[in-house]
Amino acid sequence: MPLIKNNIVISDIYYHADDSAILLPDQPATVSLERWLLERQKIINSGMDIGIRLKSTQDINSIKDDLQHFAVIILNFPNFTDGRAYSQASILRQHLNYKSEIRATGDVSYDQLQNMQRSGFDAFEVSKKLDIDKFIKATNEVTFFYQSSLGKEITSKPTKLHGLSIRQMRQYKFFNDQIDNHLVDIAAAE
Repeated sequence: MPLIKNNIVISDIYYHADDSAILLPDQPATVSLERWLLERQKIINSGMDIGIRLKSTQDINSIKDDLQHFAVIILNFPNFTDGRAYSQASILRQHLNYKSEIRATGDVSYDQLQNMQRSGFDAFEVSKKLDIDKFIKATNEVTFFYQSSLGKEITSKPTKLHGLSIRQMRQYKFFNDQIDNHLVDIAAAE
């Protein structure tokens, strides 16, 4: 399965070990939460490069005291309508201060990419090779956001918002504060 990180396709160095597979200390691997809980001390003592795979139904707080041991945390999207992995990523970044790789896997489509990035994901397992170009293109489709972000923040400043000029938008009271803030940012950038 292709892996996209930093807008390029990279090789996945991690072996996704099932619960009965032998773990080799010199081979980076990811394990299930169930296996981690059963073999935690043995895996830590081995010194191996380890990651963990979590289902969307599993509580992220069950690993909060072990985050320093994981080089990657893989969060699963079992289907398009299940957004619990967004919350898991957000909790990892915002509340638990996890700095290493958070990877999306499962039903991951390019139209979700920017929301995933903004939730804290920084790597994506793409199940269809045909989607790779769409994924890379999607990283820059939207360049301005009103909401704050936990992931990659896009900093380009618009001179138009919602396809309207600043003057046109001044007619709508709702936009006045946002427009004033952006005018200051635009002026500062010039």
